[in-house]
Amino acid sequence: MTKEEFRNICQAAYGSNFTSDVAKALNVSDRTIRYWLEGSRSLPENIDIELVALLGDRVRTVDSSLASMAKMNSEIRIAELIALYESECDAGSAQGKTAQAALKAIQASLQYRGRDYCTLTLARYGSKRSIEYIRRGLVDNHSINSDGEIIGPDGKIVPRYC
Repeated sequence: MTKEEFRNICQAAYGSNFTSDVAKALNVSDRTIRYWLEGSRSLPENIDIELVALLGDRVRTVDSSLASMAKMNSEIRIAELIALYESECDAGSAQGKTAQAALKAIQASLQYRGRDYCTLTLARYGSKRSIEYIRRGLVDNHSINSDGEIIGPDGKIVPRYC
């Protein structure tokens, strides 16, 4: 296995900031991972077998997380998925498998009815990014008051789902 293949597999499993997560999973130091990526140390011969096991564990973790979320109340589920997606984005792995799976589940839970409707709906479920979009004025006829509540076109507070 080449260092490029190693990097690509690790990025696919853990996102762009994978070094410490992979180091923990392989029971090596962060420095060892960096040495392998730089090429100053050669990759172990059995690293491909360990990566296959690592990927299998990662897939099972994501699958079990999504399966447990599917059993939850739909409103709680959407809020949990949003929190999962935003934490993955904050960690710099928005293109990772976990973030993409959470995003697909959110999209499946909310039927797309236009940008404003979806942003407002996500904000009602507690999405920090959607609330910020409303605060910036990107959702027509809605605003955020000083208490962080969503104000509708009629001037009334829009209730949140959770």
